Amino acid sequence: MAPESGAGLVIEARVQQPAQDALQLVFRCGTGEPIATADQGVFDALGHRMGGSLGFESGGSGIHRLAVHDGPVLYISSGCGLPTVVSTADGQEVALITRGLVSTASAPDGTELFRFLPAPAHPKTPSAYHLLITAAGQRVGVLDVIRNCEGLVEACREDHSDPWWEHIVKPVAVPVVGTRLALERPLGDLQVQILLAVCVDTAIGLRPYVAEMV
Repeated sequence: MAPESGAGLVIEARVQQPAQDALQLVFRCGTGEPIATADQGVFDALGHRMGGSLGFESGGSGIHRLAVHDGPVLYISSGCGLPTVVSTADGQEVALITRGLVSTASAPDGTELFRFLPAPAHPKTPSAYHLLITAAGQRVGVLDVIRNCEGLVEACREDHSDPWWEHIVKPVAVPVVGTRLALERPLGDLQVQILLAVCVDTAIGLRPYVAEMV
């Protein structure tokens, strides 16, 4: 997975709607080509789209597909009141995410990989939710779940970067318009891919990961 998954890496994702009733979450580092794309919907175990899609109003269960460019395809199985399961195309579980007032991502053997808490220095605003990510009690980074265009602009200003999303498509009228993952320490590719799956779960799955999101 390129670029290198080290400290200082910022991955921004934007919700798009290329087809009716189907959303995509497109991940980029800066203004380059996408590094991953997630499709919202209901897929079967073989990755074939089934009838219907996960609606925002219904809050039903869905299986979203995350295709990492030059990497694996992962599936994010998400439902109200149920843990989120991240698995490979052949059904092998990669991570189990238990959501609550704070949330945790664990390996198949039960080892805790990440914990998601409200970011103390960045309280919830009308523009974004801010989640602190830790591993073994140490800070890993911050995940911003962006709620509107103002949140996109704020994220751009924080990075001192060009707002690439403004050149692609107008914002979609959805409760979450994108995410921003800012890493503060090096991680392995699989660890980053699990965090991308969390972005998918919060942005197009609309799953709350901290109390402020409920």
